[in-house]
Amino acid sequence: RRLPAAIRRFSQGREIERLEIATQQIGNAHQFVQFGDALREVGRFDRAAPAYASALTKDPENHQALWGAGLTEFNLKRFESARAHFEKLLELDPQYKFGDVSLYYAKTLFELDDRDAADSHLEKHINRWRHPEALYVRATIAAERGDVVSARAHLQSMLLDINGSPRAIARRHMMWKGKARKLLKRLPPPA
Repeated sequence: RRLPAAIRRFSQGREIERLEIATQQIGNAHQFVQFGDALREVGRFDRAAPAYASALTKDPENHQALWGAGLTEFNLKRFESARAHFEKLLELDPQYKFGDVSLYYAKTLFELDDRDAADSHLEKHINRWRHPEALYVRATIAAERGDVVSARAHLQSMLLDINGSPRAIARRHMMWKGKARKLLKRLPPPA
């Protein structure tokens, strides 16, 4: 189990300080990525963003820096910037982080209210990676459009995936299972 961000921040203070010193002494992209990752892990997105920007200045195609920068911008609700980072990373390596980049790219499109692009991207994404969140977002988009049949199909497919997975994986996705059930209850009954 992960500790809350406040406790991690307190316990990792010395490590963050050491990583910041390494950025000043060595200063290559790797040090800036490590520093940004440590800051992001404790929820210091405001400080992590410049660290990743420095890494990308030194190495514009650094996969870890693009990923960290995208996540940081997403958490800071700077979705246009997050989109650019995820887009570039998908161009360089579409399989990076086993589909997590693809999922965050779709979530970014969703947050930018580009529902058509998000749905189109998720359709391709789900054919490769069956993230419960991807199915839930597709169901949400379908429900917004009034396509209750598709929304139900996505949610039921997600529930089948979770119920059919090993117990440890199913436990990790309990939140999505609960969200799917709530959305299914809110949807009008099939005609």
